[in-house]
Amino acid sequence: MKKVFAVMIVLMLVFSGCSGGTPDSGTENEEINIKNERLVKEFAGTVNIFHRFFDNLLLSAEEGDNFKYYDIDIGTGQVRESELTDIADRYFYYEPIGNKGFIVVEDSNYKSTMKFIEKGGAEHIIAEDIGPPDAINISISPKAVSVAYTSLLEEDAIYGIYIYNTETSKNKKLMNIKSDGFIEGFHYLVNWSPDENNIIINDKYIYDAISGTKKEELKSAYSQWSPTGSKIAFILEDESGQWLDAEGYRIFQGKKVCVYDISRGTYNEVFEIAGDEYIFGDIAWGGEDRYLAFSGIKAGDTDIPDWYMKLNFSSVYIVDLEENISKRLETNVDGSDGTMIELGNIKFSNQGNLLSFTVGNYEKSSLHIVNTGTLEAKSFENVEYLHWIEGEYYLISAGRDAMYFCMDNSIIRIDERLQEEIIYTSEARLDDYFMSGDGTGILIFELQEDVHTARYIGE
Repeated sequence: MKKVFAVMIVLMLVFSGCSGGTPDSGTENEEINIKNERLVKEFAGTVNIFHRFFDNLLLSAEEGDNFKYYDIDIGTGQVRESELTDIADRYFYYEPIGNKGFIVVEDSNYKSTMKFIEKGGAEHIIAEDIGPPDAINISISPKAVSVAYTSLLEEDAIYGIYIYNTETSKNKKLMNIKSDGFIEGFHYLVNWSPDENNIIINDKYIYDAISGTKKEELKSAYSQWSPTGSKIAFILEDESGQWLDAEGYRIFQGKKVCVYDISRGTYNEVFEIAGDEYIFGDIAWGGEDRYLAFSGIKAGDTDIPDWYMKLNFSSVYIVDLEENISKRLETNVDGSDGTMIELGNIKFSNQGNLLSFTVGNYEKSSLHIVNTGTLEAKSFENVEYLHWIEGEYYLISAGRDAMYFCMDNSIIRIDERLQEEIIYTSEARLDDYFMSGDGTGILIFELQEDVHTARYIGE
């Protein structure tokens, strides 16, 4: 293991820009044909958007006393009724598995039987009994080839973690785990590589997702796959940090960030934070496998019961793995007075030339966007919260290297020069929107007098 990075420190980040104002409308957009707008569908009742697979969006809509399910193509605006409408009432658990069909769990003779139902209706039993209904743990791989799940074993509170392959119909057992290992949820416990070849369990154990064999055990307190699935960034769990107790969970106060190379089977230390700052997790990748970003946090007195509610997010670090340099942005987001102000939602644009994050608490927050080359930045107040899908809580990255967010009932585009452009302004209430994968289309949901209207803008 070796440390490979020189450190370039940038002492101050000055946030400038809109601070709540609305940008001027632009005259040209390189990716989206904003003149091509059309109505997709109107929904008279409650709408719940709960699943996305590439450009396919699945939602439920209240129609009379029942719910119907619809598939909408984000790239074209085409809409059709989903097969889920006919089968949802039969099962107490159901989840789409890409465009292949559905993973369902039914009560069969007092057993929770897990099945894979193909689009055409063919059924495959994955497991005869995976445990009680309140202990269903399922995670579908990014490309929907495999599904990870738990099954209660004969031993008390011991579960087996398995992987089922929809193409081979084979199950592979990975390991056993106690029920208290699910305290933060199964989706935090299981971390699929984007290429689906590997899976991390509990931030430490790397398994081959095809064969089910264990490949490596990392000295990791927190881990995150790179966009290609060839590398893992993780916080090294060693004597330089320590585990701290919070309410209902534990946090590792780390000092060192490492990158593990899957093909080589080795890792390098790429960054060590200095002074009284620590890294708690939330590492973001950008520019495919080139950039890392994370917060530097000062914790103060960790012996008081509510220490984790009084943090100072003093810095954001950007690590360039190709140029072997790192940059420090001084943010000084200080919540040590108990206001619970936090810095979160760190996200790169597709090519890594922009970095965004939010600052705030449960009452209000602001969005900050930084050019990672020049460190020039802009901030925006009153930015709307978006959907939970794929971490797009406040901002969406799409196209060449632009970011999109919602403010003052408008969709705003900002490029790497930090120039803003209004893409669309709603005459009703702009409720949510989704970008196509190629960045050429936007699916917009508006709300007026309990009617949801879906509109499409693009080619």
